Amino acid sequence: MKNKTGILSGRRRVAQAAGAVRSNRGFSLPELLITLVLSSLLVSGMVGGYLVQKRSYEDEAGLIDMQMNGRLAMDRAAEVVRSAGLGCKDNFPPKNNDVLEGVFNNYTQVFTARDRNDGPDILTVVSGLRRRTFVEALGTDYVVVEDIKNPNEVAHFDLDKNRYIFFSPQGENQFLQVQTVDEITREVGLSAPCDDLNNEFCSIKQGDNVFRVNAFTITLDQNGGEIIDVDDDGSVVDRDGDLTPDLYIYTNTRDLIPDLEMAAAGQANVSSAEVAEGIEALQFRYGWDVNENGEIEDAEFVDDPTGNEDRVRAVRIYILSRTLTRDPGYTDPNASYTLGNHTLTLTAEERQYHRQLFVETVMVRNMNL
Repeated sequence: MKNKTGILSGRRRVAQAAGAVRSNRGFSLPELLITLVLSSLLVSGMVGGYLVQKRSYEDEAGLIDMQMNGRLAMDRAAEVVRSAGLGCKDNFPPKNNDVLEGVFNNYTQVFTARDRNDGPDILTVVSGLRRRTFVEALGTDYVVVEDIKNPNEVAHFDLDKNRYIFFSPQGENQFLQVQTVDEITREVGLSAPCDDLNNEFCSIKQGDNVFRVNAFTITLDQNGGEIIDVDDDGSVVDRDGDLTPDLYIYTNTRDLIPDLEMAAAGQANVSSAEVAEGIEALQFRYGWDVNENGEIEDAEFVDDPTGNEDRVRAVRIYILSRTLTRDPGYTDPNASYTLGNHTLTLTAEERQYHRQLFVETVMVRNMNL
């Protein structure tokens, strides 16, 4: 028995040793292939999930940007329209001049509209939109202001244009022309601000805020494949070169300009502000109380106010915002969009962009118009 037991024990030890050798050899080829297949499926699932999440994030970010751009464009355009005529109506056009110098042209009215049903409208508004400084002291033909330049050393007043300013609250709807500027004494010579400083009806008082009157042109720099010659100089430029339609506000001052750029060759004194990207269409409608019942009904809005610009008291703004990139998995349910008298018809490729239409009716707050 001993021998038999010993033989069995020996065989067991040999079998165990053989098993140990086999275990040290690792996976067999079929086992390895199965492992690789399972690993690939796992990695593919992880990558696929990541790409789906990434695409969803980018789509959501694009939609948020589209909405923000649309709201920003509407807010900035509405701000300009709401202030139309502020500080300039009582003596507009200028008493001693035929016109007021604006962005690219000279203007003789508060609203100058260019109605286009084959593309974006263009609207120029004359307004005293931004406070510049305030009056420290005054004389019969000049005022001493707190600041001649802004913190970036940009002059508030220049003499190479017909620069006009107005004062609030005393002379809040009458502007005066800047004649001279002295940066040392901070004296700004004006076109006879007050014959008698003690007169209670003098339009300027110490402490009054100083505003600058200027013309602001609201339009798009590019509409799809069509680039607009906004300044009518015979040349066209996609100003930021991104082939995306953007809302621009043009002015020859820096009242609305967060970043400066030359508007076009030969327009070195013109500044422009890109307000918002991805603005595909822009239209305006103009309302006044035609039947004089104290209200402006929808039927009293027109697309072209020519001949009645001085009666406009409300402007309806239409802005169509779109995403900056196409979404191949999306088809716009709308084959076209109607804004005022303009209909934008979309191609199959154009319908792969997400869009949102913004409409706002802006009442002109300057009731002295």
